[in-house]
Amino acid sequence: MTVPAISRRINISAEVVHLAIQKFLLPDNSSRTPSFEGRRLERIRESFGWIILNYKYYRDLRNEEARREYMREYMRVKRDKNSPVNSLLTPVNSVLAVLANTEAEAEAYTKTHCAFPKPERPVNKPKNLTNPDIKLFVDYAFETFGAKFDGEKLNINGGKDGKIIKRLLGTYDLEKLKKLWDKFIESEDEFIKKTGVSIGVFSSQINKLISSRSVENIEKYSKFNGLREFMKGQSDKN
Repeated sequence: MTVPAISRRINISAEVVHLAIQKFLLPDNSSRTPSFEGRRLERIRESFGWIILNYKYYRDLRNEEARREYMREYMRVKRDKNSPVNSLLTPVNSVLAVLANTEAEAEAYTKTHCAFPKPERPVNKPKNLTNPDIKLFVDYAFETFGAKFDGEKLNINGGKDGKIIKRLLGTYDLEKLKKLWDKFIESEDEFIKKTGVSIGVFSSQINKLISSRSVENIEKYSKFNGLREFMKGQSDKN
């Protein structure tokens, strides 16, 4: 729950809630629960989310007090000889219901509000990508990049870029993808110049590379047709 959400829930300004949380995060030598250096809260996320450090202690304490109250009532009624035995059923059942609800609420609250987030899995080199063309393309991209940019090394984000290459190889064969890569690193496109050469940009621009090649083919075809018409005209004159 965030600070604004807590503020709305208890109808107190967000500034006051923020100050209170900061106070509860600090050590307190005068605290009656010296564990955790007297801290009441511990942060579990960078932006929001805290665990109540002494919650379990006070939950168990409340359960113990309820049990003691039940036993006091039980013994009082037992000493009263004029009280029928059946009258014990109501307080016993009531206390047991309270204890059961308290335990269930505590477990639900712990699961919802006190669960630590799962650590993010680090992204490294692609793992067990079965298509051997992936490595072949990566090696080719490294070599051509170095040849184009005076021996500089192409920055590859292993897991992310490996998945991109695997997806592209599902659409294009290795040789076609190499030709598109060659055209990509030689491109004079302003967007590519501005964003730089990377696997991610290559993937985002691949449709443009294919369509621009089609335009070039159309222009070549048009020039060829023009030349053919010119030659035909010369032949007719002769």
